Amino acid sequence: MHIVRRIEKLPLIPALAQLGAKPDGVSEISVMGSSPQREKPFLYRFDNSIADIPSPRPGRPGQGDLPPEAPLAMPVQDLARAPSGRSAEAVAYVGPLLQRRLFLIVGSFLFGLLAAQEMFTPLRSDGIDWIDTGFFLLFFGLFAWIAFGFLNAVAGLFVLLGRGPVLPAQPGALTLPVTRTAVLMPVYNEDVGAVFRRLSAMTQSIDRIGAADRFDFFILSDSHERAYAREYVAFRRLREESRARVYYRRRERNIARKPGNIAEWVRRFGAAYDNMLVLDADSLMTGAAMVRLATAIEARPNIGLLQTVPQLIGGQTMFARWHQFASVVYGPVASAGLRWWSGTEATFWGHNAIVRVKAFAESCGLPDLPEDSLLGGHIMSHDMVEAALLRRRGWAVHMVTLSEGSYEEFPPTMIDHSVRDRRWCQGNLQHLRLLGAAGLHWVSRIQLFMGASAY
Repeated sequence: MHIVRRIEKLPLIPALAQLGAKPDGVSEISVMGSSPQREKPFLYRFDNSIADIPSPRPGRPGQGDLPPEAPLAMPVQDLARAPSGRSAEAVAYVGPLLQRRLFLIVGSFLFGLLAAQEMFTPLRSDGIDWIDTGFFLLFFGLFAWIAFGFLNAVAGLFVLLGRGPVLPAQPGALTLPVTRTAVLMPVYNEDVGAVFRRLSAMTQSIDRIGAADRFDFFILSDSHERAYAREYVAFRRLREESRARVYYRRRERNIARKPGNIAEWVRRFGAAYDNMLVLDADSLMTGAAMVRLATAIEARPNIGLLQTVPQLIGGQTMFARWHQFASVVYGPVASAGLRWWSGTEATFWGHNAIVRVKAFAESCGLPDLPEDSLLGGHIMSHDMVEAALLRRRGWAVHMVTLSEGSYEEFPPTMIDHSVRDRRWCQGNLQHLRLLGAAGLHWVSRIQLFMGASAY
């Protein structure tokens, strides 16, 4: 018998405002052309009273709370040899991509060279030594990296100006996908109440548009034992109240972190699904956004991944609100620039993206790096590497922008941000060891190098 805290269901006024809630907290959503439905969303609150609930079934944790296994092979990739044959031919991208990329690369080089030359001029007065040379190279690299971001933003600005104002998407009938999609939310010692509020909002949203039978939700836990009871009781409550199928799996051993978590799911259940929509614990997506992504990737069989540009929401501290404000101001410009030059070689941010399961399984089995340095072991910043491996196999990787429906949160404090950034630093520096991987597209190599050079 498990002893856990009781969960109360309470009306929620502001938390789902980003899902279309009106100021009075009541959402209005049109379902396939029918009259608007009005519902009050809810949240979970843990109190200090004690309730007895049935313990999980014996054996592997959560074994009885999963669908029948559908194994799918996911071989570890050999980075020393290019794949013998491509699984798909990438969709041709409309537009002069080579010229766009040369504009960014050559422009960044010239800006960096000019700035470094101006900085180097006074240093030549007393002669040039190796310290001056090192200073020149360092300044050149840093300024060229900043210039690349500047030129990307300039390109994005002109793209937005040329497109004109974009009206918000009008509610109306959606074309539901035929294929099945698994929505994966990996969790690791998260705020259980916040995670399951977001999951509840997503399952309700997908049910309102009549697509609950096309999307299955998986909570993939790597949490410690002490968090298991809270996660499990919240899962049981969500499963009882959701029309969509919701499953829970907790790994006994946290191997390879999030990429290992996803890979374990692919190898056990991947054959039952055509697509997987990968989330983070702080991700939130509307049912309409999930349906649009699934329909888009279903209609284009050569696309392996569609990455959305999530909007920041939910900031409560000054630090988080400031970044949220900044993302609203310059985020559209930067993302428009990225789409302008990335084409079929876009990147992957690890969440708020839909991935073709077959393509991921045959392309993205990540090897361990030799543990001869601090940059060895499991690949930590896996997302950019997985995008490069998909493209290596011939699958197209695109970045798309939704007018609404894709959201994430930002770390609330500078300390939380620094902890995450330290992990990203180590993971991105590992990319330096992957630049020579056989068969990568040259744009993928540039993206890996840019990720490493950020640190």
